Amino acid sequence: MIETEESSGFGFITFGELENRHKSRPPRESRANDAEWSSFHERLRGCPDIYDSFPCIFYIEVDNAIACRFFAVPDRLFVDDKVYQWAWAGALYTEDAYRGKGLATRLVRGMEKTLHERNIGWGGVFSNDIALAIYRKLGFTIPGFAPRYLMMKTIRPLLEYHLGKRKIVKVFDGFYRTLAKAFSPALIVRAYGKYEMEIVDADGLSALLQSTRLHHAQRYHFDSSAERLRWKIGKRSDMSICTVREKKRGRHIGYFITKTRPITEPFGGKYKDFMLMTMMDYGVCSDRADGLGILVSQAVGFFMKSNAEVFELITTAGTEKRIDWSTGLVKAGRGMSFKYSIPSTWNFEEDSKCLTSWELNHFSADAFAFY
Repeated sequence: MIETEESSGFGFITFGELENRHKSRPPRESRANDAEWSSFHERLRGCPDIYDSFPCIFYIEVDNAIACRFFAVPDRLFVDDKVYQWAWAGALYTEDAYRGKGLATRLVRGMEKTLHERNIGWGGVFSNDIALAIYRKLGFTIPGFAPRYLMMKTIRPLLEYHLGKRKIVKVFDGFYRTLAKAFSPALIVRAYGKYEMEIVDADGLSALLQSTRLHHAQRYHFDSSAERLRWKIGKRSDMSICTVREKKRGRHIGYFITKTRPITEPFGGKYKDFMLMTMMDYGVCSDRADGLGILVSQAVGFFMKSNAEVFELITTAGTEKRIDWSTGLVKAGRGMSFKYSIPSTWNFEEDSKCLTSWELNHFSADAFAFY
């Protein structure tokens, strides 16, 4: 049964209820949204952290129609020797006719209350400044922004945004490409000198994770099990899974996962028409202090040999100390915002308000990045 608060129009649907209704149209929902709800349901069915009572769709109903909705994906948060239930919220949408009426704020309040009553904390990433101001007003903790690191083989998208498609753009971009190509061998040698990388499938990654233990540098981290990674990767053809190990001793350093796709819509609201490779996830299996740095260097080497034109990494994992100029990456402003709200019974310490205490990247934080 769908639970609602008739006075406010707020309601939510649990995964178990969604399972029972997956062959029929969602109640009071237009057929235009059937495909979206069905797709979300199918994606959740394979999630290793899902359970029947998990509230996965929240909405505000106005005049017997869904005016505003929010999706949630389950996860587990690990803090020291404790495990907490978590929800990642995303895909917030308000119908055009109902925008500016405060429905999203009411929805967030109702969602927060519902999750906290079930002892579930929740968070979200990639919010804009306006949304963050609303969340801050509602009492959410906002540790800050993870930095974005970039490497570019071309500056054409940058120049075209500022100068338009003029001949001078081709001249400057050609000069830049020549310089990038000159530095490419050095970066590849750095990456593959002492280590070897192997492209594997989901089974290969599962075998690695089952035979070794991941080292988490941050106190607060999320489910990084082989089952969850396999679910996230799915059958996508735009992702590559790479494992890294020492050449001499054969000891594994860890793994990283990249996603390569064409950017046809403005990236960051500005740049488009280029191939982007994002380092979506990584895991360090070695207790070496430079483990992450080695994985990043390997990913950069992988990028240099690919057809991608821009490489991107967003992470909170001690980047100031573990990613330096020698990798060829440069910091390019704010990457991923992070906000969260937890039940009062959790009693987290002050370090939870510090962004570097959380292990976050695209895969661990953005539950919707792999759709």
